[in-house]
Amino acid sequence: MASHDLQEPLRKIRIFTSRLITEQNHQLSDTGRAYLSKIDQSAARMTKLIEGILHYSSASTATEPFEMVDLNSIVENIRIDLELLIEQKKANIHAEWIPPIEGAPTLLNQLFYNLINNALKFSREGVPPEVSITCKKFFPPKPFPTGTGTEYEITISDNGIGFEPQYAEHIFNTFSRLHSKDKFEGTGLGLALCLKIVQYHNGKLWAESNGIGATFKMILPQQQDQNISH
Repeated sequence: MASHDLQEPLRKIRIFTSRLITEQNHQLSDTGRAYLSKIDQSAARMTKLIEGILHYSSASTATEPFEMVDLNSIVENIRIDLELLIEQKKANIHAEWIPPIEGAPTLLNQLFYNLINNALKFSREGVPPEVSITCKKFFPPKPFPTGTGTEYEITISDNGIGFEPQYAEHIFNTFSRLHSKDKFEGTGLGLALCLKIVQYHNGKLWAESNGIGATFKMILPQQQDQNISH
């Protein structure tokens, strides 16, 4: 209900702003067009913020049943979804084979989409993004409470602008932003959502950077032992 009540007036603001620009453009001064553009941009940011809050809230109350999820297909579908951005930035995404993980498909798709999209978004000007996705078995001292002792450490790293090491934990806070919204779009909820999704899967997520490039590592327990070979 809150989602609909908030989004409907924003939708109308954007519709009538667009009509003013297209239908009354000849009657508007340059200043008037600039004002309308700012109104539309602000409404668009608010829409994204509401969508981010909804995704974040839905992760808290997720009831999607767990099933064996092919993470390789998820990565490939995300690559297709982000095809235009990848071409625009001349990016390369190198992905190793990842074994199936038992989890919630929709949430895992959101997790990988946010991390890969961030790697492309926070690139250095004039430097084509290089995104690497790797996976290896992880052997903790004790198994996860709901797992069987088989965990996987999945790493998503890039060559982008990175962040200073002291912000490694801060970036996962809700509404956390290290960069100006005018330079990098976003709601400040993407990484907070990623952390919540990993925790929902009884896993762990952390970030590393020395100011050049960023590396996100997650440990996801495999809820069932699988005889998987590749």
